[in-house]
Amino acid sequence: MSEAIIARTVKGKGVAAVEDIGGWDGKALSEEEAKKAIAELGGERHVTIEIEKPEPPAKPTSFVKLQPLQLPTYKVVDAIGTRTAKHSEHWEQPDRM
Repeated sequence: MSEAIIARTVKGKGVAAVEDIGGWDGKALSEEEAKKAIAELGGERHVTIEIEKPEPPAKPTSFVKLQPLQLPTYKVVDAIGTRTAKHSEHWEQPDRM
């Protein structure tokens, strides 16, 4: 059985300058607008959240022996798009160990 939560939300709820106005995604308010928005949302808060640090692992992590990096090589040909080159005879895939 699948479950879903469907909510009707309002972008920028509680800040008159941006509430339910498009085009503000990922954009910062000016310093003056930011101060006004903070006041509208109840003022600046100094909240500190303490979390428990995770316990160290029981045994150190072991690493496998690393293999030398093998990059693909290309034949010198006329100009060719990268997608075309990768899916053609112009691309030599390195041997895998």
